[in-house]
Amino acid sequence: HPTTDLPESVTQILTNQISAYHMTPYENLGHLPDLYYESQLPLLSTPDQVSRFIRGEVGSTYTGHSMYPGWADMFHLKKRLEPYPGQMIRGWDGGLHPACVWFQITPLGQCYVLGELYNDTPVSVEEFAPVAIAYGNRLFGARSYIDYGDVTMFNRGQHDGRSCEDIMRPLGIYLRRGVQNLVNRVSAVRTWLSRMSPSGADFAVHERCE
Repeated sequence: HPTTDLPESVTQILTNQISAYHMTPYENLGHLPDLYYESQLPLLSTPDQVSRFIRGEVGSTYTGHSMYPGWADMFHLKKRLEPYPGQMIRGWDGGLHPACVWFQITPLGQCYVLGELYNDTPVSVEEFAPVAIAYGNRLFGARSYIDYGDVTMFNRGQHDGRSCEDIMRPLGIYLRRGVQNLVNRVSAVRTWLSRMSPSGADFAVHERCE
């Protein structure tokens, strides 16, 4: 969502490089606090921002350039990418279309993105999480994980008062909050993409990740 504590030049550079798609505000409404979108309005300064962040419409300032221009299939996409033994990391997203990504920081300091699972039809996190656990076990065997979740997954639902965090904890998934600073998040990935080692790119993605 819009950030007001960034220099205008930095914000403009980042927003000009985002590939945006139409998504209505109602897609994730069940996992947001009351009056969430209304609380965003004072932070928006142009009609274009209202169209983008409230109505989910791509505005004139969002040109569809790649967020990560350093990406190159020939360097970063791998047909064979095996995880090292030991702990891995899972990143979770909630909403009506939950998703999970599996990755690992290797002993050599490389970042390997090893798997992903996305539900393209509406489903609850309660249904999705066990499927994701089984998928990870099939690909990587029994592992210990560090789990990070989108910040909205910590909000309590309007119907039963439970958050995604509450739902996932009995399954052995203990969510940590992901970093919300836009510049830190974008810069971190761009830094990974720019790094090369004698064995190849330090940021590598298995071809199973579409």
